[in-house]
Amino acid sequence: MSDPTPPTNNPQPPGKKLAIFGGLAVLLAAALLIPAVRHAVFGFFIKDEKRLQSVLELARAAITAELANQPLPGMKPAAPDVHIVPTGLTNFQQRATWHRTPEGSDAFPVALFRALNDPKTGRPLIESFESYGLIPAPGDDTGLPVGFSRLKAPDHDFVLTGINCATCHSSQLTYRGKTLHIDGAPNLLDVEAFFRGVLGALEGVLKEDSADRVRFLFRFAYYNAIELEKMAVAGASASKPGNGAKPAAEHHDLLLAFLGERLKSAVRIVASFERQTPAGPGRADSFGIIRNLLMTEEVLGAPGNFQPMTAPVSMPHLFHFGSFTNLHWDGNTSTGVDRNYAQAIALGASFDPQTWASSARPYDIFTMEETARWLTTPAWPVEIFGPLDDAKVTRGAALYRSQGCAGCHAREGWHKLEVLGTDPNRLVNYALPVNVRGGRTESYATNLYTSAIAVKNKAYADNQVPVADQQKMNHWHDGVAPVWRETLALGYFTRPLRGLWATAPFLHNGSVPTLWHLLQPADQRPKKFAVGHREFDPVRVGHVEAPAKVIWEFDTAISGNRNTGHEFGTRLTDTEKWDLIEYLKTL
Repeated sequence: MSDPTPPTNNPQPPGKKLAIFGGLAVLLAAALLIPAVRHAVFGFFIKDEKRLQSVLELARAAITAELANQPLPGMKPAAPDVHIVPTGLTNFQQRATWHRTPEGSDAFPVALFRALNDPKTGRPLIESFESYGLIPAPGDDTGLPVGFSRLKAPDHDFVLTGINCATCHSSQLTYRGKTLHIDGAPNLLDVEAFFRGVLGALEGVLKEDSADRVRFLFRFAYYNAIELEKMAVAGASASKPGNGAKPAAEHHDLLLAFLGERLKSAVRIVASFERQTPAGPGRADSFGIIRNLLMTEEVLGAPGNFQPMTAPVSMPHLFHFGSFTNLHWDGNTSTGVDRNYAQAIALGASFDPQTWASSARPYDIFTMEETARWLTTPAWPVEIFGPLDDAKVTRGAALYRSQGCAGCHAREGWHKLEVLGTDPNRLVNYALPVNVRGGRTESYATNLYTSAIAVKNKAYADNQVPVADQQKMNHWHDGVAPVWRETLALGYFTRPLRGLWATAPFLHNGSVPTLWHLLQPADQRPKKFAVGHREFDPVRVGHVEAPAKVIWEFDTAISGNRNTGHEFGTRLTDTEKWDLIEYLKTL
C-alpha cells in the first residue's frame, strides 16, 4: 500500500482561494440571473427568495472583497508639476466650475466607466480615456477627465456624468517632458471614437447572460456606492442606494433596463456618424450631428433629412469668449445660449421630440457661459518654450500689417469663400434645406432657430425658471437679438487672432499642421500628417511632424479635408516667414 499523500508545504494563499471561490460564486450567480435558469433552480432546489438572495450575496461579497483591495479605477492623474497657462481662471474653484458643471448631457453613470472593461486592453474603460483625447484635471482626484460632470440622477440611485464645454475647449500640450494645461484651448478629443468605444464595451456586457455580465453588475454596484458616498461626504445631493431591500435579481434587472436605455442613447449618437468624413481628434461636425439627431421624421414630420457628415471642423478656442458677437467658423449665430441647448442634446442629453422636453439644465448652462466669459488669451510660456526674439517680433509685426493680415484679423467679420479658397463643405452642407410637414422645405438656420428656442423654453418651464432669470440667461450682447443666419453667401467668419500658438492644427478644418506650413503654397503643404498627439513644436508652431506614436492620420484627399486656400504670406522669403511666425507667437 502506498503511503498517504503528504500534506503540502505550499497551501493556496488566501487571495487565490478567494479568487477561486469568487469565480465559482459568480458562475452560479450568472446562471441564477438568467430568468429561465432561475425559475428552474428556484423550482427544484431553492424554495424561497431568501436562499436565492443568499447565493447572489455570496458572489457580491466575493467580488466586493476583491475590489476593496484594489485602487479605484480612473484616469492617470495630471502630473504634479503640470504648468497651468493663465487664461483667466485664476484658482482651483474657478477651474473646477469649468471642468465639472453639468449641462444636462449626463447620460452615463460614473460607475459604468469604472466597471466596464475596454475590449482592447481588458482593463477598466476609464483607464483608456486618454486614448480618446480626454485629459486629466490638474489637482483633481476624481479620476474623471476634464469636462466630465458628476450629478446624482433625479430618479435613480446613480451618480451620472456627461460632457460639458470644457471637454472640447480645454487642452494640454507636452514639451520635453513638461505638460502645459490651457483652459479655453481646443482639445484633441475624438468624439466619435469615444462614443464608439463606450458602445462597443457596453454592448459586450449587455448582449448576453454570462459570468462577465454578473462581474460587471457587481462591480458597477460597488463603484456606484462609492460615488454616492463621495457625494454625501462632499455635501452634494445624494442618497444611499435605495434598491438594497430589493431582491438582487430584481435589482440587476432594473440596472440592466437603465443601462439598456443608455445603450440606445449611444447607438443613436453613433448612428449619426455613419456615411461621413471621419473627424478624428480635435474636430467635430456638430451641425451634421444636430441635423441627423434632431431633424428626423419624428420631429419634423417629413423624411429625407439625414445627410452624410462631410464637414468636420476644428474645435475653436474660447479665448476672450465674452467679446464674441457671432459664433462658429461661419458666424452662423449671435446666440451662445440657444446653441448650447442643441449641443447638450447632441452630446447625450435626453430629449422627447413630441414635447421638446430634455434633461438640459438652464442654470448650469448659464453658469458655464458666464465662466467662459472669464477666459483670456494665453501668453507664450517663455519658461517652457524659451524667450522670443525681440528683433524678429518687431520685423514680424511690420509684415503682419503690410501683408494684410491685420485687415482680416483685427476685427470680426465675414470673408467670402471665393476670396479665401478654403474647403467649402462647412458652408455648403449648412446651406442644405430641411424637409418639414406639408411637403415644405425651410432653411436649416430657420429650423435651428425655432428648435433651439423650443428646447430652451421647455427647459425653462420644466425647471421653473422665473421670467427675470430667463431674461438674464437670454442676454448675450446688449441690443443683439438671437439670430441663426444662412452663411453660404457670407463666407467664413474671422476674428482677432488670440492665443494662436495654442490652437493648432490650422484653418477651419484643421488641415494644416503648423504655422510654418500655413505660410507655404497649398501644393507644398503636407498631404497627410499625424494628429492626436500633444508634443509641441515651438519653432514651426504646431504639433511635431514625427511623433513617437501616430494616433490618427489626417488625409487632405478626403472630402471636407482640403488644405487649399489662405495663401496669404506664401510669397515671403523664408527669413520673413520666420519673422512673421515670431510675431504671431505674441498674439
